[in-house]
This record gives sequence, structure tokens and C-alpha cells, in this order.
Amino acid sequence: MSDDAPHAVSDTTTERLPAVASSRTTALCCTLVVAAFMCSGIAAAVGGWRPSWDTAFIQMRVLDVGGRHTPLVGMPSTVSDALATTASHPGPLHFWLLAIPSALFRWTPAGLAVAQAFVNAALAVLSLLAVRSAGDHARSGAARVWLTAVVWLAVATLVGDEMLHDPWNPHMATIALVAATISAIAVLLGGTRLAVVSLILSASVAAQAHLSALIPALALVLATLFMATRRRGWRQVRTEAIAVGVTFVACWSGPVLDQLIHRPGNLRTLLTAGDSLGEPFGFVTGFDRLARAVTPLGLIRGGLPAVMTDAGLWIGRVVLLLFVGLAGVIVVTNRKRSAEAAASNRGASSTLATIVLVLATATWLGQSITPVTFGSVFGRHMWELMWPAAIALWATAAAALNELLHRSTMRTSPRITQLTTAPQLVPAVCGVVMAVLVLRPAITDLSAQRDGRWFPAIASTAEAVSTDVADIADITVVSNGLAIESELVAGVAADLARSGVAVRFDGPVSAGLLHPARLAAAAPASWLLYFTNAADDPLMAGTVPVSVIESPVDPGVTIRVFLIEAQA
Repeated sequence: MSDDAPHAVSDTTTERLPAVASSRTTALCCTLVVAAFMCSGIAAAVGGWRPSWDTAFIQMRVLDVGGRHTPLVGMPSTVSDALATTASHPGPLHFWLLAIPSALFRWTPAGLAVAQAFVNAALAVLSLLAVRSAGDHARSGAARVWLTAVVWLAVATLVGDEMLHDPWNPHMATIALVAATISAIAVLLGGTRLAVVSLILSASVAAQAHLSALIPALALVLATLFMATRRRGWRQVRTEAIAVGVTFVACWSGPVLDQLIHRPGNLRTLLTAGDSLGEPFGFVTGFDRLARAVTPLGLIRGGLPAVMTDAGLWIGRVVLLLFVGLAGVIVVTNRKRSAEAAASNRGASSTLATIVLVLATATWLGQSITPVTFGSVFGRHMWELMWPAAIALWATAAAALNELLHRSTMRTSPRITQLTTAPQLVPAVCGVVMAVLVLRPAITDLSAQRDGRWFPAIASTAEAVSTDVADIADITVVSNGLAIESELVAGVAADLARSGVAVRFDGPVSAGLLHPARLAAAAPASWLLYFTNAADDPLMAGTVPVSVIESPVDPGVTIRVFLIEAQA
């Protein structure tokens, strides 16, 4: 007995070594991905990032979470332009997720950007853990986690520094759709309930944040759950079904409550819009838009204007058809694999290809039914929302190439086969990309980002108002000649709201941007904050402005800001 004991201990120790190594690998990969997002958010805070226009109203909606005015729908949608009533993006999950980290970082004016980086990092980590749970053993789990980390770092490199921290809802939808795609693959590879929860949560965030992500997110969930049930059988997936139900109810409670409380309700407004939205792009144009996005230039933020022209369209069409064909070949050649082979490299490639085909088809369909408007044609965010499908198609092409190399070399050179199937070089690649992602935010010019030229003006005006009257409890924002939701006006209002001032608006606020309680009619204010771009405003004759701003986008336009104590 004593002779056998040492061997038993030794064998147990040997079996535990891969698991320990896998845990360390997972922790390292999660750290790398979190660092990529958080470095971007911290650099934005140091560089002077401020909420402005859309993100300013997102800031105020986040501040409302947890109170009587908790938002139940998303940001207003541009489809409202074609409807007789206001329509919003499906849900408020984006605001709800931002609420806690935003409260932690509320002490800094850029707290919302840091909070968004935190939320993005959390979704990425959740997808990494989902992939880890799908490993058939420690080594394969660690390898897939490394590859997933490479994908996330590649995404972070391609989409640019701004999207890693900017809380604009299309950006949130893009990052969440990437996380949902990775989680869907993890579920089909045998992931645990964690993978299912990650899929439902990420897909819900994407679908609620922006309508353009609704169809791809819904397709990912339905296709994944259908295929998982078919592969494992209902008895094996019923515990996952409970996780699906609980997560779904938690994520979609806001839109459902809105539908119950209001008439007709936002969801019904969206579902019954029908032909009122105007002429859609159509299937041919939708295919061409995805083809432009899948080109190498289309994957890079700075290359988006180039792909909007006709140059290279045929290259994009060929690349898209080639990638879809490769994915189809992988699926067809591996469709008869056994249950044991589902977790192998060939099974993983087939699963990846299947999910990518679903995502690409759903993205094409979503683009095809999108109404033709100024925003959908020229809006940068409409191209960015195709990035998850475009990046996934490139990943599938890489998987097909890897499988081809493996099959062609395994008979002639086992050494080359090892290099093409094992991720020995992956940690080094991650290290190089990580160094770029850590250093890049430090040299990023925030003025080149969305509304970035207004950040100094928002900062100086908000500081001037707070310094002039330190004990402001409530204030009404009024403007003359400026849209109430302009970059400067909304940005200053959001900064005051963050500092605890009860901000209300008196003016032509676009419907749906604010809860009615934030309108001036809700309650009187002790102070008025008046913005005007009139050269000689008779209302302010003899009054000294607290701030004078030269417009950074309209040369020669001067904006004056007055702080006036309201009459009793």
C-alpha cells in the first residue's frame, strides 16, 4: 500500500498541472484584454474626454437609473423621422449596465468613458470564460482562450481607440455583437451555462442598443439554441434553458414594462412601423454594403470613407463570396462528424463557420431592410455595425487556411503540423498587440474623435459655471440660436448633472431624449443657464457672460453663456 501511495500522488499532481496552467493562461488572457479596454478609457479621461450631444443624454439617462425615472427604452432612433411618433432603440440595458461603474467613476468628468471601457471589458472577459468552459480538456481550453484573446486584441486594434471607451450606443452594440458571436461559438462547442448566459446577455445588449444589431443578435441566439438542442438533446440542455429564461427576463424586463405602462409602447411602435419607414436598401445594395465592409480597408476605421466610393467594390464582392464559400465548404465537409469530434479542431472550425454564416446572412438581411436615409447612407456607425460580421468572415478564412495547412502537412512533416495546430506563437503575438494597444491611447488625439473638438469648450464652460456659483441646486438650460442638444449645451448640462445639479431644459428638445421630469415645466429653477450665438442679444444687454466660446467647427461664430438667477 505504501509503495502505491507515492505513485497515486504523482499521477494526481501530473493531472492537475494542465488545469493549473490553463487557469493561469485564462487569467493572463483576461488581464490582457481588460488592460486594452481600460487603458483606452483612462487615456481618454487624462486627455480631457467629456460627454457631448448623444453621450451627454446617455450620461443623464444613466444618472436616472435606480430612481423614479429609470429609463425603460433606449436612445431615440432615426426611424422617428419617418414615423408620426417617437421611436426609440429597443431597450435600456446599456444604461443599466453603465449605472454601477459610472457611479464609481462619477468623481471625474470622463467617468462615463471609463465606465464604458469597464463594461466593454466585462463583456469580453465573459466571452473568454465562456470559451474556456467549452474546452474538452485543459490544454484545448487554454489554446482556445489564447485564440479568443487574439481575436479581441485584433478587434480592439482594428476598430480604433475611440470605440473602446466611447459610450455612444452604436459603439456599444458593435462590441456586444462581437461578444455574442464568440459566446455562440462557445455554446456550440459544449460551453456551460456561463456560455449561455454570456450569449443572451451580450446579444440583448447589442439588440437593445441599436436597431441595426437586432436581427444579427436575434439570429445568433435562435440559431445557437436550435443547434445546441439538436446536438445534445432536450434532456441535456434543459438546465441551460433555465439559464436562458432567467437571463432573458432580466435583460428584457425594461422594454416589457414600457410596453405594459405606455400606449402604444415602444416595441409595438417598432413592430408596426412597416412601410412607414420608407424605401429600404434592398438585397443587392445590402450585399454590396457588406462587401465594402469586408474589404481590408473596410475593417479599418480610417478606411471607411474610401469604401463608400465605387472603387474596389468588385474586390469586395469577390472577397465576400470567397469567404462565404470557404465557410460553406468547412460546414459541408465536417457535417457528419461524431459527437466526440465536435470538440476537436475540425469540429471547432465547423462551428465557427456555421455561426459566421448565420451572422453574415443576418447582417446582410439587416442592411437590406434598412431605410435609405442620410444617416444610414453616410453614417459611420452604420458601417461600424457590420464589423462583427466582417471580422468573423476573416477569422473563418484563417481557420480554413489553418485546416488546409494541417491536412497538407500532417503526412509529410509532423513538425510543421505541430506548428500549424498548436498556438506556440500566440502568446508572443498577444504581447506585441498588447504593447500597441497600451501605447496607442497615449498618442491618440481626442479632437479627431466624435465631437472631440468640443471637449475643451465643454470643460471650460462647465468649470466657469461651477466656479461662478458653487452652491447651485437646480438649473434650467435655455438657448437662443443653438439646438438644445448641441455638443456644447448638452455637454455642459451633463457635467452639471454629474456633479449633482438638478438640470432641466427649456427649449426645443428632440422628443425622447429626456424624461419629462427634466423639462422646465416640471418644476421651477433657481438659476438659468442661457446659451446664445447672437452677436448682440438684447435679452443679455449689460450682463457679463460667464464663458465666451469661439466655435471650433464654425469659424467666426461666438457662443456666449450667461448664468442668471431666476426671479422669485
